[in-house]
Amino acid sequence: MNLTLIGGAIILALLGAVGWLMHDRSQLNERIGQLDHANQQLVQSAHEQAAENAALQSEIDKRDRVVQSAVRAREAAEANAQSIRRQLQEAIKNDPWSDGDLPAAVIDSLRKRSTPDNQNQN
Repeated sequence: MNLTLIGGAIILALLGAVGWLMHDRSQLNERIGQLDHANQQLVQSAHEQAAENAALQSEIDKRDRVVQSAVRAREAAEANAQSIRRQLQEAIKNDPWSDGDLPAAVIDSLRKRSTPDNQNQN
């Protein structure tokens, strides 16, 4: 009879262990499902972020091209202005009036035609 009690106790212990393992397995499966769902959300979020990053990079590239174009246009305008300055300097280098010294009559005439706020009167 002692053997029967020990065998019954072992069977009960095994059944308890199996029950506990089944319950633990169920909880682990539930946790795996939660983690899988969270992982899918993270993957979706990563795809959305990658798409947003690509759109932002495209916008940055577009703006860089606009800036580069503006810089080239400014440099071309500055080169053109320098060329015009050289042409004007060449054109007036032998002009006696080009040194800025105007006769007094011209200065008086200019003063008479100007106002305190530098607007010409007719």
